[in-house]
Amino acid sequence: MAASRWSQLLSRGALRGGLARALSGNFIIRVAFTLLGFANAILLARLLGVEGYGFYAAVVAMLNLLVIPSQFGFPVLATREIARADTAQDMSMLRGVMGGSFRLVLLFSMVTVTLTCLSLIYLPVPESLRRPEVIWLVAALVPLAAATALLVAWLRGIGNVVLAMVPEQVVKPLGLLTVLSAFFLLGRSGEIDALDALSFYFLATMAALLVALYYCARRLRPRIAGARPQTSYKAWLLASVPIGLSGALQIMNGQADLLLLGALGSLEDVGIYRVAIQLSLLVLFFKQVVNSVLAPRFASLWSSNDRASLQRLVRRSSLLMVFSALPILLFFLVLGEWAISLAFGADFAGAYDVLLILLAGQLVNVGAGSVGLLLNMTGHSRDVLRAVFFGSAFLVIGCLLLVPEYGAAGAAVANAVSVTTWNLIMFASVRVRLGISPSILWPAQRV
Repeated sequence: MAASRWSQLLSRGALRGGLARALSGNFIIRVAFTLLGFANAILLARLLGVEGYGFYAAVVAMLNLLVIPSQFGFPVLATREIARADTAQDMSMLRGVMGGSFRLVLLFSMVTVTLTCLSLIYLPVPESLRRPEVIWLVAALVPLAAATALLVAWLRGIGNVVLAMVPEQVVKPLGLLTVLSAFFLLGRSGEIDALDALSFYFLATMAALLVALYYCARRLRPRIAGARPQTSYKAWLLASVPIGLSGALQIMNGQADLLLLGALGSLEDVGIYRVAIQLSLLVLFFKQVVNSVLAPRFASLWSSNDRASLQRLVRRSSLLMVFSALPILLFFLVLGEWAISLAFGADFAGAYDVLLILLAGQLVNVGAGSVGLLLNMTGHSRDVLRAVFFGSAFLVIGCLLLVPEYGAAGAAVANAVSVTTWNLIMFASVRVRLGISPSILWPAQRV
């Protein structure tokens, strides 16, 4: 019922038919993903303990950072270019974007894996990361994750936004949950450690890749059959640089604090901080739902120079984001401490104070609207890069100054300041570059 009401809100004028249905499907899958993610987090916390969960979180954070140079902005670029080619019914360009992006991501992945493995072997890194099992897992997971992200981007580009969510947001967490639940229910929790959990993560990632390949074969192969690929490697590489750098900095905003906390603090701090981060991201739930549906729509409206429709669509989506985030925020303010202790255990109760700090930054994130997506989908990726650069600088400097003294709370302050900084900069860029207001919290501009 709730999904239907949100669909009706957005379908008035700016969104109709397929997009409204996509929003409902997107909402359902996001709910499933969130529930599966929290089930996995709870099981991992209880099976591994604070320190073991901290090590698991640190390795996953490192993997997420390594995926950045492996894909270097090509999933976002592929979504944009495929949406344009599909709108123009240019199947030659569509096939060229698919083949070219896959080859480039594969090349970047191999280079990234090689340099990472050499660094883990020969550079002075923590002994826990030099173990052969960790090196093998990193070498296998990086290209798998990059390839999956690219295939999903292809599906989003042709408008299959709901189907594109299934591999990474249903298959992957469900596969991990299945294995973890088996150990937990059989009473064998003492028999697994963080490396075992990472091995399960690898198997779940492989399953997601296979499902994504199947969907792409079914949905894209008939479209490009017989078309001669049209490629533009130079233009793609030039366009991918700002997108890739801004994406890298955005992911750094979500992972660098974990890694710096592990380096300057303790694995216990990492475990507590990871729980707080996951909970704070719930405030962004509906923003992520709306953004994943509207990405190709933003590109289409801008390319057709329909700024009036774009403004209406952005304002309605902002309204949905803000009012959907408020109940989640209220729940955490009133019952957050009790909920954390009940779900994750008394050892993780310290995550509540950290969560309150993080929520301040995420509230600004929601209120600013879809600023980063708007700029990326309209060809203003350099503005995103500039904003996220300043945000990342605040994050790293803040962690270096605050983590040694304040631990997880210091990392949370740095994170909140970082998120606030890059959102406000991008908000200003949207108003200047696009001539529209991305948030209901600010008066709309005449277009």
